[in-house]
Formats: sequence, structure tokens, C-alpha cells
Amino acid sequence: METQARSNSIEVIKMTMTKKEMENRIAELEGKEAAWQTERAQIISEAQEIQKSHNRRLMYLRLMEKFANDMDGALNQLKSDISEVNASFAQEDQPVEATGDEL
Repeated sequence: METQARSNSIEVIKMTMTKKEMENRIAELEGKEAAWQTERAQIISEAQEIQKSHNRRLMYLRLMEKFANDMDGALNQLKSDISEVNASFAQEDQPVEATGDEL
């Protein structure tokens, strides 16, 4: 029922407007559409700039993450190597028990 009332009111407006008023209304709406198109293009342009900026940041974050992972791997490898060296020194430092067979 509401849509019928709306369409009836549009028909009444159409019938009561003169040709000049209709032309003015059309020009007004075309002007608004042009403004909306300009605003839309501006928003798209801003969104693309934001996307470029975020892509750059993401690239730097990935580089830093790779660096951190490489450093973590190198540190773990160093710890492992130091543990092996310490273990070999510990074996050398242990006294050998004499069984009497050495002579």
C-alpha cells in the first residue's frame, strides 16, 4: 500500500510540474550525479593509495619477520654447536678409571 501511495505521489508530482520545472529538476539531478561520480572516483583513488601504503608496510613486516626467523635459527644453531663443544670438553675432563690393564 505504501508503494502504491508513493507511485501515486510521483505521478501527481509529474503531472503538476511544468516542462521547465522538469528540465530544471533533471539538470539538478544530473548535477548531483556528477558530484557523486566525482566523489566516488576520489574515494576509489584514496582507497588505492591506502592499499599501496599497506602493501609497502606488509612488505617491510615480512622482511623483518624473515630476518627475525633467520636470526632465531642462527642463534639456535650456535647454542647447539656450543652444547656439542661443551659436551666434548666434559668428556675430556672426566678422569679415566684405572683398571690395571693399561700397563
